[in-house]
Amino acid sequence: MTPARKVPKRPQGARVRCGVTPSRWPTLQAGVCGCFPSVESRPLARWQAALEEANVEPEVVLFHSLVCGVQFQVYRTDSAAVTEELRRWLVSPPRGMRPELAEVVVRALTRGINEAVDDQWRTGPQGEPIALSHRPPETRGAWAAALVTEELLRQLGMGMDERERLTVELLQLLLGRPVAGREYDWRWRKTVGSAINELVTWLRGEYERLLTKSATRRVDARPEAKDPRTQKEWRARHRSLTYVFAVDGFEAGAQSVATRVPPALWSPITATTGGPAVIGSSDDLAQILGAGRSSRKGERR
Repeated sequence: MTPARKVPKRPQGARVRCGVTPSRWPTLQAGVCGCFPSVESRPLARWQAALEEANVEPEVVLFHSLVCGVQFQVYRTDSAAVTEELRRWLVSPPRGMRPELAEVVVRALTRGINEAVDDQWRTGPQGEPIALSHRPPETRGAWAAALVTEELLRQLGMGMDERERLTVELLQLLLGRPVAGREYDWRWRKTVGSAINELVTWLRGEYERLLTKSATRRVDARPEAKDPRTQKEWRARHRSLTYVFAVDGFEAGAQSVATRVPPALWSPITATTGGPAVIGSSDDLAQILGAGRSSRKGERR
């Protein structure tokens, strides 16, 4: 007797992108809410207000989070898109099959296509399809965004207690569940060397380049004057990057950034989020929370 094929445990559908066409998110905020479906707009707005109070531009943090989200987002090929492309291929020249016959062929092959697609998952816009026999790691983007955000806030000069609080609050928003500080520590300690620093430095440079590009499209060049008020007003007009990604949408824009990041800068993030991709049992949670919260003074760069 042939054993039954093991069916992968399905993640929540909203956390998995089906198909290959990027969503046309019109703003950074909409992009974060779209990439992390657990996020609610009002709590996100309150979190952004807390950043403003700390003299941090929320848009630059959202930008970093969105790039991490699309880099580690789980994708699955849409079987309907495959069958539709097959149908068009059959009826187009030089094959020229009659549409009614093409429909018969497509219907005959649909079951096999569905089974093949169900086994194929990939992470990130350039990830290779892989077959999984377990739940795909659809929360990696949230952990990556938290790691990057904390380092970004450190580089911006925010104190340890405040940046830790804001980082954990963001992580809870992205995951849609409470996060104990010890659980975050357990993942944070797996960060290797200065790679997070290098990644954030690269992304900050990319954000500034895009900000200038957005302003150029509005014929509003970066002011040369060193007057802080003039600089602040100029940044306020362009820091949302709307004039860069408004046409193609912020998912496509974030994907273009993520694919330009040197691959070596992503590697330690992948290792850091590698532990249990999803906490699947009370034993896993007890192991994480039982590790104890370390003193992080000696670990900080």
